[in-house]
Amino acid sequence: MSKHLSVFAMLAPFALADIYPVALPSWDLNGPQSGVGSWYRASAGQDSTNGKSWCAYEYYNSDPIFAPSLKHMGGATYKSNPTAWTQQTRKFCGLEAKVTDPSTGKTSLLYIGDSFDDQYVKTQGYIDIMIDSFSSLYRNPGKDKNIVIKNVQWELTGRVNTKYTASGASWPSVSSTASTAKPTTMKTSTSSQSPSQTSGTCTGCLGTQCDGKTIVCYDGLTCLAPDGVCSNAACNWGCKGWSCDASTPCQKPSSCVNGVCTAAGTCAGCVDSPCDGKTNVCNTGLTCLSPDGICKDAACNWGCVGWSCGASSPCQAPSKCASGSCVAANA
Repeated sequence: MSKHLSVFAMLAPFALADIYPVALPSWDLNGPQSGVGSWYRASAGQDSTNGKSWCAYEYYNSDPIFAPSLKHMGGATYKSNPTAWTQQTRKFCGLEAKVTDPSTGKTSLLYIGDSFDDQYVKTQGYIDIMIDSFSSLYRNPGKDKNIVIKNVQWELTGRVNTKYTASGASWPSVSSTASTAKPTTMKTSTSSQSPSQTSGTCTGCLGTQCDGKTIVCYDGLTCLAPDGVCSNAACNWGCKGWSCDASTPCQKPSSCVNGVCTAAGTCAGCVDSPCDGKTNVCNTGLTCLSPDGICKDAACNWGCVGWSCGASSPCQAPSKCASGSCVAANA
């Protein structure tokens, strides 16, 4: 079970972000790390979170962040020692790590944006990953806390993302590294902006604001709706494995099953899955369309416009069968 320590006096507003090389702090988690990768949500009673990070800002399920052990970052909280907490959040928040799930081979760039209560940390490399990033690396866990990434691999890259730093943090870039480091992203042909390594902002970079029109993201990034943030997610909204409900639907042909967007035809009762209307029934809101026996979000059950028809499979009135296909009566 995830447990986070996110009590503080004020929230720091997000600003436009920049990602650049920095000198890493001296701590015992430098170098390659391995442990268990669990998951958590930004605001959930089960996870002891309230939408407010240990790093002193509001965060969301879509933020590409993770939480290492609180003890390994100094152990302070705002309540226990405000002065030490300020120093520690400024030292660690925003540091970038390359995180890999060895079972899927998938890798993501994530940022320290929270702390993990040490009573739940079993090994030094144990980390808690925000649910959407966890889903991208492995799969959507639903509400099952037993679903984890075993032997997750992670290592700090030597860069910082200023979107996820603590208020007042100062991260001077490493000039010797900055001249040779590869850029995190490349500029798109439709953007007139270029990355700024000195102004503290980077139009089009990972984590920066976008609208997909005048403010676009660099190649390989997507302007993620509805937040309007440049993301390295391949899908823009309602993607397979994403959380969903009545107000946050899935992108077709996926459908929302038990709060998770599921690919069509891959689950019993989902859109395009086989059905017989008896033992294999469709999910609420779907119809078992005959004669094919396929779950569809259509109101018509048989002989509908556009369906195949013949002597043994007539059209539903007032449609009529024309050249083997049901058409409107006035067509």
